[in-house]
Amino acid sequence: METCLWGSCFALDPAAAKIFGFSDFLAGMALMILAWTTTDVRYRFRIRVAAMPLQRLTFVVIGLIGSLTLLTDLWRARGWKVPTAPAYIPFSITPETWQTLLGAGFFITFMIWAFFAYIKPSMFGRLNAKRYTEAVHHFFLNAPASEQAIIAQELSCSAREIVRYATEYNPKKKSSEEKDLDSTQINANTLLALIGNPTFCRVLVADAPGTAFYFFQAIESLSKYELFFFQPFSRNFVNEALRNKNSFLYHEDSGYASGLMGYDKPFTTLLFSNYKMIKGLDSLLDPEDVWEKGRLDSAQWKSYCNLLITAIESCIESKETENTPVLDRAIGHIKNAVFDIQKINPDAEFQDDTHARLKVVCEFVGQCRGLLAAYNPPSSPLKRAYDDPISGLHDAIAELIDAAIRLAAKVRAPIEQSRQFQSELIWDELMGYPHNKSSWMLNAKVCRLIFGRIKDIRTPASTGCQLLSFCLNVMGLEYEYDGKHYKRDRRLLHRAVLAWTRRNYLQLYKRNPLMSDACLCEGITLDLENHRLVMEFPANTRRSVTRRQYLPLIQSNSEPEVSVSEVNSTTSK
Repeated sequence: METCLWGSCFALDPAAAKIFGFSDFLAGMALMILAWTTTDVRYRFRIRVAAMPLQRLTFVVIGLIGSLTLLTDLWRARGWKVPTAPAYIPFSITPETWQTLLGAGFFITFMIWAFFAYIKPSMFGRLNAKRYTEAVHHFFLNAPASEQAIIAQELSCSAREIVRYATEYNPKKKSSEEKDLDSTQINANTLLALIGNPTFCRVLVADAPGTAFYFFQAIESLSKYELFFFQPFSRNFVNEALRNKNSFLYHEDSGYASGLMGYDKPFTTLLFSNYKMIKGLDSLLDPEDVWEKGRLDSAQWKSYCNLLITAIESCIESKETENTPVLDRAIGHIKNAVFDIQKINPDAEFQDDTHARLKVVCEFVGQCRGLLAAYNPPSSPLKRAYDDPISGLHDAIAELIDAAIRLAAKVRAPIEQSRQFQSELIWDELMGYPHNKSSWMLNAKVCRLIFGRIKDIRTPASTGCQLLSFCLNVMGLEYEYDGKHYKRDRRLLHRAVLAWTRRNYLQLYKRNPLMSDACLCEGITLDLENHRLVMEFPANTRRSVTRRQYLPLIQSNSEPEVSVSEVNSTTSK
């Protein structure tokens, strides 16, 4: 280029000082590539979710700077001419200025990358919603558990923003609303659905439980309790926390055992002390493992019951105890904790897990009684048959007690073991001694359920046959009341059961002897000649002689049938 096409020109001096050349660019590029490829997954994730498309911009800028730097070195080496700036431009670009600009561009690019990676990571928002979702999805699919834990920690910074943009619509019921959602809201919903993966929840519980804390905290502060896409996460998070015995559930068991975490209980308080959250995220108390029998041991059931006690306390404080489908369903799950109690050996020491699970259920019922004692129940809450739908906490707890009694009623022999088991471990522990109106009402509901099934005896395998055997075994064939120690709810049930048996047992025997035999446990026999039932208490270390009780039976069914009202008299009487 011997001539100048732009007017006034000057030739570059190849020997002039070089500020930023192509060799410097290559050295800096090598260091930058090394930093990009060897950096931790945390910082690679931050670069991918930056508020600007940083990876593409960096590629374009670095490519442009490298090309210009190479061209500048070629220009200098050949001594080609460079046009000077016109007179009306107040500044001119000298070779030194040009190299400085190229070097500054390279340095600024690196600093922007470092700023987003180390100083100010980008949070989820409108500028990066799609990239953020794609990055999380990529790492969930391809990263090992150790790297997923790091991504889980990074999500905590964006928890509030994700919840803020997420919507409360249900695609199964209101699919038309999806047309009104913008891309940011759609991506926020997608992220909530992504983190609900059970594998990710397992990693979250083990290595980054604080992230879940921030999500639930954001839901509470923003009052967005009905996030449909957050339901799988809430259910799976609690499920994995129950499975992992090193999770927050077991560290918040008690202050004596766990220190400050046991006293403050941050997770338990946040998740389960807000009844609005429990109603909105109605799968929070429905983890998968509590649905199936034998999936949880006594320690895990105890943790679940602790969560449920906190939720019940919140419900009572909110004065919404009459319509509680979420809590009713959760209390119903506890029936699976005692599915095998009929296998308990009363003579064995209380060391096996079946004993421990029964103890957990008894403690749970006792705690519920204490909480319900502070609640003033309705004046007439007892008009409910055993097959009516559950409505309210009293009904749900009564169903739990009734389920445990029905399982215990399957124990028929030997006489001493069955009597000790049914009377001491089941009846006394679950029914207790009511000292207040609420507890009395709960016992009365249980008695109504029991007597309702006894009246509905139809086949030898009927639950009513087993319950009749249970009641006769526990309460005996003779009605004894000293006016002091026999509480009214049991007294009414005992009278009703004896009256029903006296009037109907011989009719059952004539109709189906197998069915009548199913109503008697070992130690109770039918004396057909004298038309009576005989209950024998063998001699043992506590009794020096054999003792017997008798129940005379009526041959005809002429007397009026016992009214269920005998078992369900109101507390005002």
